[in-house]
Amino acid sequence: QPVFSSQHGYNYKHSLDLPLQASLTMHLDPRSWLRVETRGNLTKGDNRSRTEEETYHADQFADADRTMVNASTTKTLRHSDSREVRAVIQYNRVFDGGDLAISIDPQWRREKGNTSQQRTYDYFDLGTHDDMQQTERSESEYRQFKVDAVVNYQIVPKRLKSSAGYMMSYSHTTDNSLATRNSLIDDANSFDRSRKNLDCQPYLALSTSLGRLWMDARLEMQNRDERFAYSRGRLDTLINRNTWLPRPSFNLRWTATKRSEMLVRGGWSRFPADMLESSAYTDDTDPLHIKKGNPNLRSQHGFDGEATYSLIIPKGQQLLSAGLSYGCTSGHAIPVQAYNPNTGGYVTTTGNSKFGSLTSLRLSYERTLGLFRLVSRSSGSTRSAYNFQTLRSLSDPWL
Repeated sequence: QPVFSSQHGYNYKHSLDLPLQASLTMHLDPRSWLRVETRGNLTKGDNRSRTEEETYHADQFADADRTMVNASTTKTLRHSDSREVRAVIQYNRVFDGGDLAISIDPQWRREKGNTSQQRTYDYFDLGTHDDMQQTERSESEYRQFKVDAVVNYQIVPKRLKSSAGYMMSYSHTTDNSLATRNSLIDDANSFDRSRKNLDCQPYLALSTSLGRLWMDARLEMQNRDERFAYSRGRLDTLINRNTWLPRPSFNLRWTATKRSEMLVRGGWSRFPADMLESSAYTDDTDPLHIKKGNPNLRSQHGFDGEATYSLIIPKGQQLLSAGLSYGCTSGHAIPVQAYNPNTGGYVTTTGNSKFGSLTSLRLSYERTLGLFRLVSRSSGSTRSAYNFQTLRSLSDPWL
């Protein structure tokens, strides 16, 4: 039998956003200067909504003799509070053959949210009435302290230049959520999470100019020390990890003529797997959707490169540009899901996929036509990627 439904909604929202910013620049001497910049932001918001829905056995607009099947009313109230403070201190000094730059960047951010929801259900066919109240209190805090120092020096004037730097960054992120349903704690939607990262990243770069060819090579070696704590329902885990993340890259520029040049760049990078997903944990808070970690989860590796050719034609101020970019990844982390027809539940974990790539080609042409500028752009791309089908069991082969 067909049914018809109608819905009425009401929503009221207001917010306050108060940004603050101040900056100061001081020239300490003819070769050095100091810059201090501070930023702050305060955001508060309230959102009230009410939704009413009814279901009938007939069209309530065309048939006056209609029978209501059920009705529901949902009232939601949300409060949000966000505060952020950040300061950037930069010191620069120029000396014979090079320059020095030091920056200090502390940052703090906190976000709070309270949500309460009341739902009322009336089932007239069954003669039942149901009330449900849900609340959620969430809070997150982020703290970071970052120090960066860079030295540039001309080894051979106008021929060979070196650049070296060191970056140290410490961050601490905490967030938690407490959910209740009819005054009882909802373990499936309550959690506590904490993450501490200490990153130390030295790098070295060399650039040289040989006639019409300019080359730049750079190597970054990032050491990341991580500490991750997570609790949700019956799950309570603590994970520590220390990894090295090398990132080599290069840039080439070839000036064929005064009006044409070609740019080529490329780089390789490694991304570690998520700490929780790569640990041997089992989250069965929701028995119909169990989540498991994969200790054999590998890091993701990627390469991306790009080549661009540009040509300037003085007549009509014409510009012709063509570019080709290519990127590939290996070991991309994607979900793997298994369905148990006996229980109707799912088990989800994370696995590494095969090789994936993206290739893009773009062309552009510009020229001046009197008072107008003609611009024409075209592009095309092709992508290849892999995914996993739903399995009957995680013990089945994935690939």
